[in-house]
Amino acid sequence: MANVADDIAANESQDESLGARARRGMTWSLLNSGAARLLNVVAGMIVARVVTPDEFGAYAAALLVMTIVLSMNEAGLSVAVIRWRRDVERVAPTAVTCSFASSFAWFALMLLGAPLIASLLGAPQATTAIRVLSFGILLDGISTIPNAMLMRIFQQRKRTVAQLTGFLVGTPIGILLAGRHGAAGLALGLTISNGVATAIILRLCPSRPRPGWDRAAAVELFRVGLPPALTSVMLLAIVSVDSIVVSRVLGVGALGFYALAFNIANWPWNLLSISIRQVSLPAFSRLAGDPAELETAFARSLTLAAGLAALGGVLIASLATPLVGVLYGEKWLPAVVALQWLALLGALRVVLELCYDLLIAVGRAGALVRVQICWLVALAVGLPVAARLGGIEGVAIGQSAIAAVLVLPLNARLLTGSGLRLRPLVGAMQPIVIGTAAATLVALAVDRVGAPWWPTLIAGGLLVTLAYAAAFLAAGRGREALRWARPGPGSGPDLTQRKTSSSPKASSSARRNPQRATEELSQLST
Repeated sequence: MANVADDIAANESQDESLGARARRGMTWSLLNSGAARLLNVVAGMIVARVVTPDEFGAYAAALLVMTIVLSMNEAGLSVAVIRWRRDVERVAPTAVTCSFASSFAWFALMLLGAPLIASLLGAPQATTAIRVLSFGILLDGISTIPNAMLMRIFQQRKRTVAQLTGFLVGTPIGILLAGRHGAAGLALGLTISNGVATAIILRLCPSRPRPGWDRAAAVELFRVGLPPALTSVMLLAIVSVDSIVVSRVLGVGALGFYALAFNIANWPWNLLSISIRQVSLPAFSRLAGDPAELETAFARSLTLAAGLAALGGVLIASLATPLVGVLYGEKWLPAVVALQWLALLGALRVVLELCYDLLIAVGRAGALVRVQICWLVALAVGLPVAARLGGIEGVAIGQSAIAAVLVLPLNARLLTGSGLRLRPLVGAMQPIVIGTAAATLVALAVDRVGAPWWPTLIAGGLLVTLAYAAAFLAAGRGREALRWARPGPGSGPDLTQRKTSSSPKASSSARRNPQRATEELSQLST
């Protein structure tokens, strides 16, 4: 019995050690994501003062090309290495060879095909920037496997140091070069950032496997990595089709305005998606076997996350003109007409993110792919027409309308087909609807005053926020959701019972405890 107890204690100690490393890794991952997004916002404000809308549009087109190529170049290799359950050292050399070969092929295609790619996008001004960014594909091939090795052992701190250092070195150089070379200068700055980050990753990675080849290992790597990679490509296509349409139909100048509006509108989603993705999927997975708990947790998470997103969307939409004028300058005011509609899309993306995680948790991945295909087809058919009829405002309206009228109902249908009732989910939106209505009325009153931009931005933002919060809390479900999320003496998991239990079955049961999962999910608001 003593030996059994000792074995159990050793296993628990290992679990706690792994859990501690995972928590540290998640903390550094959150820090990296949050800091990078904040720094990108600040850098975007500076860049907007330096370049013209045409130059920014050309850079946005080149960056779009690079993003698409990077998604296809990776081919799921990093995911396969991270998820590999056997001796990773055996497959790492093969993964390195595949990464190098793929990167060189895509690099050559992007470098030599830059004029044709730019022409297809309706952005010939982006040719040089595309060629400069093609070197980032080579850097990606060099860093993909070392990055995956670091993530596998929860060394996100080293990745954070590398990426933030690269950003702080390359971004000022890119901004300085942009004043004279426009999009090409920004592209060179980004390439320098990637180069610095890659060098630091290689220096800090404890394992740097050399190229090798094992055919069986290559087959297994792609078998594991390709399905999530294809899903990522599908999602990337959904969020990229609007930029492609704007560039081809309306030109790079319009793309510059649209790209700026899209970036601002996604501020709420960028902030909230970090917390949602880190917490919701594992928590929903634990609750998948208890439909009642899952429904309650999802409804209250929806109230909180969508409530915060809706507040951000209302603030951005109602204060779009002073926001753009103060932070980016008067020359960017044509972006406002798109921003006011894209702010709605930014709030909807948070709702769809929650739906996505729940449906993945309950095993509806195949149905989600079908919804994504419908979404992509609707965008590809509808946005070109919207662009010709209404310019960038038409594209923004089309994006928001397709998400609200087509994609959201399809997700709701999948939710009800997964055992969730629609009525509690609709009820969860009640505080958000009431808060949005109150905030909109206050915003209209602020707009009628006609004050200068700075006072409107500060005072208007405060009044709209207060109106939204008061109306949200006046609704019973809003108060219930906040009480559910508020940390308290009884809100944490019962760790004492888990630690003192000497039964493996009891320990396993504690790990699958739906109440524990609900409590963890409630921390989304913090």
